[in-house]
Amino acid sequence: MAVARYSQDVLEEFFRQIPRRESERMGEPLIQVPNELDEFVLNQNDFGETLREWRMSNDLTNPRNRDIHLLETDKMGKIVNLVQSEIQRLGNIRLSFQIQVNFTRERNEQLQESKYFFKDDTAEVIMARGNTREAIEQNFRRFIGGMEGQIQSWNDQGSGWTADGIPKLYMQIAP
Repeated sequence: MAVARYSQDVLEEFFRQIPRRESERMGEPLIQVPNELDEFVLNQNDFGETLREWRMSNDLTNPRNRDIHLLETDKMGKIVNLVQSEIQRLGNIRLSFQIQVNFTRERNEQLQESKYFFKDDTAEVIMARGNTREAIEQNFRRFIGGMEGQIQSWNDQGSGWTADGIPKLYMQIAP
């Protein structure tokens, strides 16, 4: 253990700080990994590069981040670029998405709020060869379409909940 800590200190001295959790038990956030996509942060990197989870936080004061269709069109390029850079680093990958959606409804003259996480049930394999951009876009659109279908189904059953923003999007990537 002491040797590992010393080795890490030596590496950090010669290169730069290594992104990691400051305290695993406290659950403090990771040090932000510099990348060209300012909105993405490496949220989790476990098991020796076998699972990487990227988190994108959205500013809900921006009305474009409150609409699912606008979020899809605005963020698609950034999502594709990040996943393609992960494909270059890791080769063939499994990709899945998770989105936190805020909901509101009015009942008995009171505004109720709720949060729901939509998770991709299937981790699609994206091959490092071929048109990866198209495969990534198709995978994300399929996920968004399924999420919209589920929200519509709830509304058809009379839930009254309306989507009021997407504060977080997660991408899980595994080789």
